[in-house]
Amino acid sequence: MVNVAFHWTDGVVALGLGLGTIALVSSQGLGLGRSLAWAWVRAIAQLGVLAYGLAIVITLPYPWVTLGALGVLAGLLGFKLHHTLDRHLSPLGLAGMLGWRLLLPWGYGVWGGAGVGFGEASPYGLGLGLVMGLVMAGMMVDMGGRAGEQVLQALKGQRLDIEARLSLGATVAQALEPHRSQGVRSILLPWLSHLPTLGLVTVPPLWAGMVLAGMDPLVALGYQSLLWGLGLWGGVSMAVGVSDRLVQRVAPQMLEERFQPIAR
Repeated sequence: MVNVAFHWTDGVVALGLGLGTIALVSSQGLGLGRSLAWAWVRAIAQLGVLAYGLAIVITLPYPWVTLGALGVLAGLLGFKLHHTLDRHLSPLGLAGMLGWRLLLPWGYGVWGGAGVGFGEASPYGLGLGLVMGLVMAGMMVDMGGRAGEQVLQALKGQRLDIEARLSLGATVAQALEPHRSQGVRSILLPWLSHLPTLGLVTVPPLWAGMVLAGMDPLVALGYQSLLWGLGLWGGVSMAVGVSDRLVQRVAPQMLEERFQPIAR
């Protein structure tokens, strides 16, 4: 692999482009210049902390360290998703849903990612599994959160439609099925429009980074495909899991509270 160095002139160019973009936005009177500047600084700081943490974890060639890091990540994101869903689902339950799915990239890093056994996993393989777990976790929280919000919005805003279905003898799950399906469908539509443009209009960031680091483009494509597979499987399965849990555990109580005045 090529040792790619980041020269100070590259930093100057990056800073200049960032400041130029902020100045352009400010000059248009959009009122977003300060917000963009803060978001940019915050993103760099967060990625810097993440990069430093990854550098430390990757230097420790022990599978349990990587597993612990992914476990902490699942716990933190479980609480984030708990707040996204208006605290309707338990943060520990959500963390568990995230955690067992993250065992897949961790297992790949231990046994498949340049490692030949649990006790002989290489730092590169463990680092690869950790990075893939981070990307997969982000997609799971995003897709699961958006699908769950669709179900909650239906429970709050589609009262007449759900009531009509229930009055015709449908169960809660049957009454909410169109809205649950629409929530899962809505998270897949952007991917369906984005994937055909790859290689023609846009370039996947992971693939581009690996190629810049000196990896064979076809090998980088294999890793990019693996990441897509992990991310989409994790995201869609998390969206389905969150939606089903809301329908089974939260919807009956919310519907009973909302429809009780009508029954009287």
